[in-house]
Amino acid sequence: MKIRLKPKTFGPIHIHVDGEGGLSEVPATDGQSVLESPVDAVLYGLAACIGRSIRLAAGAGIAVGPIDVVVEAAKAEDLPNRLARFEVRVAPGFVEDDATAADLLAKAKKICTVSNTLTAEVTLSLAD
Repeated sequence: MKIRLKPKTFGPIHIHVDGEGGLSEVPATDGQSVLESPVDAVLYGLAACIGRSIRLAAGAGIAVGPIDVVVEAAKAEDLPNRLARFEVRVAPGFVEDDATAADLLAKAKKICTVSNTLTAEVTLSLAD
């Protein structure tokens, strides 16, 4: 018998990368940090990595303005406990045209250390 877990979503976590590459969390509407759990930290890391990777992908040849990234995740509905899906949304307008934006998003996904890490093997042991 397959165990079904209750559907759950995490986020949204919203980050802002300014025109200089500075990174900041966009707080909840009540001004409080939205980073309340380890899963939130993963979402923040993914959002920050995508935002900064867009700037890296653009290099010196493409002018990139401020970047806003929102990440949400859905928990898997079967065991083991894990996230089954991440949704990363980048607000338009960080470059002048949509074709360039789409190209930068594709390149950012390939170079983002965090998104690539989410498929990595994890080992766990007691420290010496």
